[in-house]
Amino acid sequence: EDPELPGELARLRELLPAGLPVLAGGRASGAYRPSLERIGAIQITDLNNLCAQLDEVRRQTRPPQP
Repeated sequence: EDPELPGELARLRELLPAGLPVLAGGRASGAYRPSLERIGAIQITDLNNLCAQLDEVRRQTRPPQP
């Protein structure tokens, strides 16, 4: 219940490169869903979801094979 967190999330998005995904999770992440959606963050709901999201990030950022 940190009133500063939405602003900090927005600032984080501004400082990170445009294509870099932001993954957010944890017990309180649901309370910040609107702020996470505003910055295009991917909300992690459990360990399986984290693994799937990391696999997707790896797939998207893997250099093309010659």
